[in-house]
Amino acid sequence: MKKSVFLAMLFLSMCLFVGNVFASSNPQIKEKPTLKVIVDGTQLSLKNTPINNNGRVLLGLRELLIALGVPNDSEHIIWNQENKTVKVVKDDKEVFLAIGNKKATVNGEEIELDTEPVIYKNSTYIPTRFVAQSLSRLVFWDGSTNSVVITTENNFDKVSSFVASEKQKTGLIHYTQNENVVENGAETYSCKYDVKSDSEKGIEYTSVSLTKDGNTRTSEVFEDKTYTYSRSQVRAEWLKESKEDGEGSILQKEETNRALTASLFINEESNDRVVLEGDSLAFAVDSTKDTYFDVLKDKSSKCHVKMEYRIKTPDINVRICELKRMEYVITGNYETADGLQPYKITKVIEYMLDDQETVPVPSDLSNSYTIPKGMNEYYNVNGGYSLYVPEGWYLPDMYDENPSITYINENDPNKFCVVCVNLTYMSEDWSVSDIKPYMIESMKGSLKNCKILKDEIIKWKGYEALRINVSGQDKESGQAMKEQVIVVNYQGMILTFTIAGDSSTYDLKSKEVTQIVDSWLSWAVG
Repeated sequence: MKKSVFLAMLFLSMCLFVGNVFASSNPQIKEKPTLKVIVDGTQLSLKNTPINNNGRVLLGLRELLIALGVPNDSEHIIWNQENKTVKVVKDDKEVFLAIGNKKATVNGEEIELDTEPVIYKNSTYIPTRFVAQSLSRLVFWDGSTNSVVITTENNFDKVSSFVASEKQKTGLIHYTQNENVVENGAETYSCKYDVKSDSEKGIEYTSVSLTKDGNTRTSEVFEDKTYTYSRSQVRAEWLKESKEDGEGSILQKEETNRALTASLFINEESNDRVVLEGDSLAFAVDSTKDTYFDVLKDKSSKCHVKMEYRIKTPDINVRICELKRMEYVITGNYETADGLQPYKITKVIEYMLDDQETVPVPSDLSNSYTIPKGMNEYYNVNGGYSLYVPEGWYLPDMYDENPSITYINENDPNKFCVVCVNLTYMSEDWSVSDIKPYMIESMKGSLKNCKILKDEIIKWKGYEALRINVSGQDKESGQAMKEQVIVVNYQGMILTFTIAGDSSTYDLKSKEVTQIVDSWLSWAVG
């Protein structure tokens, strides 16, 4: 008898255990910590990490229901612990769901779900799209911004109707854009753009003023239908780049356009002015791509959008409006050696709607150069030189006195190669032979068990140069290393390239290192 009771209790406890771990043991479930959920124009701050099960997004039960306006009480959210079921009551809707069951009911009508509700990490998760639509909401998925957007049909129709009345800008267009970046409470970057374009002629001119780390530099950009030309204040020539057909901005995608519209609501409205507001990453993805502010990789990132329109004809039946001002503020956190640090990016675009200034066309565009395919240009202000660097290498700041161009294997930070550049001005004549013994001794002390592989006098771009190759072990880690130094008597100045890396990466990147060193151009100064 005791044995039977024990087995019965064991079976019951096992059933409860299986119910609790059902989701945890389901290999189809994937956590989506960076997924964003926007309801009625506000991005939710979720305590329960969103999950994906069978290709569908599930959210924490109460977090989703409360965001949808369901009162958080036992009369509207009725949870049955014994049967693992929930009944949701809101207005004239009654929705019934059961954990692990793909059959649900809405006002008594049975519906087959794409994915079942689950218990994951001791929290109840319910299918987002099904529940929201059952409570008379519209649901939009935007893969470009990794967002689920939920709104009411009335709000979506109202915003859509207003957006459709916007007059598309053509002909002469003049606008300014101001942006600034604040990291950990301090402004680190600001930039001002003044843009004039003529869509009929297919030309655009932009002047740029950028301030970073206390340094301000200006540049200008001119575009026609075929090429983009850019030039900084320290350059004599224009960088000429061919325009190629591509996917373009994510805002050109219908999916993102509809999700953006669903994210907005009309905050202010009068006979001559309307303001739309809401949270949306539509403008933030392109702005932060390939930076450490990348909103698609930051679970805390948000972007609040505010768009102000001027109404030209107030009659709603024939209403025509023009975008006058747009502001979006991106916030989030990025990783540093000291942990997560907060950031804030603010961008404000203002259109000069009544300005009909013509677009200036530079007269010296023929004075231009191009960058080889697959390469990026690194320009150093202090030395007045440029280098072409293969894609995949990290470029230093243009103001660095001793810049380091670095390659790091993304899967193993111990696999790296670095090219350091130093330019020292000399007041007396000198020869590389004079400094050869000193450089050899210096190289011997750079590594443990250092071995001189080669030392030779060579010609580099017609100049006398010294090249020394060594191998050994890093003094701290013991890792096998290789180093090379190239010292050039460059018009009386000492030009030094120092190349270092772990042995395997050094060998792997030797061809690219040669490309970097041999691409040295000193004519870059204007």
